[in-house]
Amino acid sequence: MIAPLVCRRLDEAERRQLKEEILGQTFLTPDEQEKRVAERTLREWIARYRLYGFDGLLRLKRNDRGVHTAIPADLVSQAYVLRKELPTRSIKGILAHFRAKKIDVGGVAKTTLNRYLNNLGVPKEKVQGQKGVFQRWQKEHANELWQADTSAGVWLPSPTNPKEYKQTRLISFIDDATRVCPHAEFYFDEQLPSLIDCFRKPGNVEAREA
Repeated sequence: MIAPLVCRRLDEAERRQLKEEILGQTFLTPDEQEKRVAERTLREWIARYRLYGFDGLLRLKRNDRGVHTAIPADLVSQAYVLRKELPTRSIKGILAHFRAKKIDVGGVAKTTLNRYLNNLGVPKEKVQGQKGVFQRWQKEHANELWQADTSAGVWLPSPTNPKEYKQTRLISFIDDATRVCPHAEFYFDEQLPSLIDCFRKPGNVEAREA
């Protein structure tokens, strides 16, 4: 099933099309049963093959039972998907994602996981700076223009489920002319109600009336 994906040189479009064809086919198993492979299973098989070769696909009784391996193949597969979704995602960010889902990554070495992902062809990409000619611009007087932005915050217990952790978002306002920050606050999301709540805080009202 996976031979066409791991034994050919394919661009991204060809790989995606071939993957869809494989997922849409029905295969005959050695025990004469018709079966379709799930996308997660296909992804795990490819990850196992690239990490451990053909031996990684064999369902044999392990002779190292009880011995802790470096990183489980399923965890590497999930990390692969996270890096594929966002090529600039760091190893630290991937591990933080696992911790938020209550996945134990205490024994996972950052350098080992990074090496696995590099071998799978998904190295971390650098954030590319914008190119072009830019001209400095700002308002002349205070309170003519406020700018708002959000950024990632710390992980805290979710207000709806204390057993789960959720990453907070910092919403902040800055005055374009003076660079004064009228107000900034952490929220559990960056939706419009949170933005409006941050904008309506007492400090913002006083600044707006002034």
